[in-house]
Amino acid sequence: MVDAEGKRQIQTSLKPRAPAPDWKPSIAEMVAQTDKMRRADTPIQNATLGLLRAATHLAQLSFEQPDLGVDDLKPVRRALGRLESVLYDEELE
Repeated sequence: MVDAEGKRQIQTSLKPRAPAPDWKPSIAEMVAQTDKMRRADTPIQNATLGLLRAATHLAQLSFEQPDLGVDDLKPVRRALGRLESVLYDEELE
């Protein structure tokens, strides 16, 4: 923190933060909905739905086990790679 003159200030009181909402039910609902989204009209749509599914599963995992590891990102990376490939192929046409 800095004051109006740009000098550093020391925070002397800690205000308690409000607890975060319980997002688990909302995320579980998103996972259930995105798991149904399997077919679309175009390869780009299919790839973006795959990325959406991977992202919602990662979000759910992060609330179930807060100590995520790099391996937990593999499905998202794979889905993003698929989307990048589809977009690249579309540019070449």
